[in-house]
Amino acid sequence: MAFPSPKSVVPDSPTESLPVAPTPESVIRPTVIMSEEDAYITERAASQPATLDEVRQIKVHTDTTKSRLALPDYFERFSYDCTNGPACKVHAWAFDATKERWAYGNRGEFLFHWTKKVKRAIDHAMNVQEWLFVNRRYFTDAPGHLFSANGGVELGDVILFFLPAKQALLLRAAPGKRSNEAIRSRLTRVKDGKVLMTAHPESEQFYVPDSVGGSDETTDRNETTPGIQEDRDF
Repeated sequence: MAFPSPKSVVPDSPTESLPVAPTPESVIRPTVIMSEEDAYITERAASQPATLDEVRQIKVHTDTTKSRLALPDYFERFSYDCTNGPACKVHAWAFDATKERWAYGNRGEFLFHWTKKVKRAIDHAMNVQEWLFVNRRYFTDAPGHLFSANGGVELGDVILFFLPAKQALLLRAAPGKRSNEAIRSRLTRVKDGKVLMTAHPESEQFYVPDSVGGSDETTDRNETTPGIQEDRDF
């Protein structure tokens, strides 16, 4: 009895017998869910030196003039104000002999503003003063660890906003301007070059303080320290 010959197991083409290597897209990676704080720590840990040799070469900065609300180093080069103090390498501090004080230049084009992380403060900053929320959309090459889960830059209980310096400086000067206008509106010049804080001296009650002294009763009560009344040290 004749048996049929076995079929050939040699593939028609060499590629049919080779196993297909898994592509990165086909690899199933586990999803790790962690808290915002743990995610932040993970990002910061990834930004640390990779080896002990790099750790040994770290330079410690002992400058105490840096504010605790200083900007992260990445944003300092964009900042109109210097937040790092005279040790700042971005704003080029130098001694101004004409004003006899230290000053800086190389001002950035934006002014940054820390706002309390509460809804009322954020609404006022964005709706009234029109500050802009700092996020990765505007600063695409910023380190990932600078941004929190909501996409913003936080420091403690405050969050970072910014505006072009020209507009932000107008906001900064507005309270002083309103105060000066209110004071000037109440000033009235009288005789002998004196100025009274009243807009209508004819219809309002006012007095001019007597710097020489008062009546005998007042003099007796304060004969040792004129100008200061008992129990009212202000």
